[in-house]
Amino acid sequence: MSSYVGQDFDRLDDCLRLKVKGDTVAVIGDIAVWSGGYITVGSAATGLKIAGTFAEDVDTTGITDGALFRGYVGPLVNVPKPDKLFWFDNASGGDAIVQADVGVKPAYINGARAVTDTTTSRSLAGDIIKLSADASKVCIAIKPYGAA
Repeated sequence: MSSYVGQDFDRLDDCLRLKVKGDTVAVIGDIAVWSGGYITVGSAATGLKIAGTFAEDVDTTGITDGALFRGYVGPLVNVPKPDKLFWFDNASGGDAIVQADVGVKPAYINGARAVTDTTTSRSLAGDIIKLSADASKVCIAIKPYGAA
C-alpha cells in the first residue's frame, strides 16, 4: 500500500475536492455526478454515476475540464466514502488508469502495489476516486469483502 498523499488531494470532513467539468453551474446541495472522469451537475441522462452533492456553489463557465477551481483542484463535494482511501501505483501503458476512468470504472488489482482498469484475469480492487497530478498514483475506495 502506498503512503503517497498528493497535494491536490484535499479532504474536509465528509467532502473531497474533485476535478470539475468545464461549463458546470451548480449550487450547494445539487447532485454531483461523474461524467467523463470529471464532476458535473446531475441531469436526466444515462451513463452518469452519482458522486454525492455539491458542498459549495460552482460556476466553471468558459473553463476547461479539470482546470483549477478558485485555486484548488476542484470544488468541495459531499461524498459517501469509507473511513479510508488508499493510494496505489498506476499500471503502465494500455493498462493505465486515465482521468476518463475516474468515478466511472472500477480499479482491478495489478500486482502487490498497483491497480489497473483492465478486467482480464484481474480481481476487483475498488472505486477509482482520483489520480495524482502526474497520473502515476491512483486513489481508490476499496470494495470490502469482494462487494460489487
